[in-house]
Amino acid sequence: MNTYLVGNSAQPIIMKVEVSTLGLAATRAILVDLNSSASGVSVGQSADATGDIASTGIGTPLTIVNKRLSVFTRIDFSGGDTETRKLQFEQSKIHVALDNGTEGLKQFSDPEKTANEAFTSCFLTLHIDLK
Repeated sequence: MNTYLVGNSAQPIIMKVEVSTLGLAATRAILVDLNSSASGVSVGQSADATGDIASTGIGTPLTIVNKRLSVFTRIDFSGGDTETRKLQFEQSKIHVALDNGTEGLKQFSDPEKTANEAFTSCFLTLHIDLK
């Protein structure tokens, strides 16, 4: 499991998401309290079809410690044959950067990747436990 040490400063933890794909992408990031049945709280979403989320504060260490940051990216591919779309899927990447915690700037880029049989739609999912 990916982890990030948030520390105990008053500065907000900063998140940035970059998606690399030839498809159309949409990304949403949520904070989930694993000790609660409450729904996750959105802390960022992409503004265009790149799937990128600009640098944004996701909360101070005291408000986000022991929560999970989950980043979900959906990518749609059109045109080409199945093999071409499969290659585009395999080459798609997501990079999540967190900063201002005890670990300073830390990058995460090992998402779970799933796609439908035709490789017209896929999901990249990354979970980071905030400690």
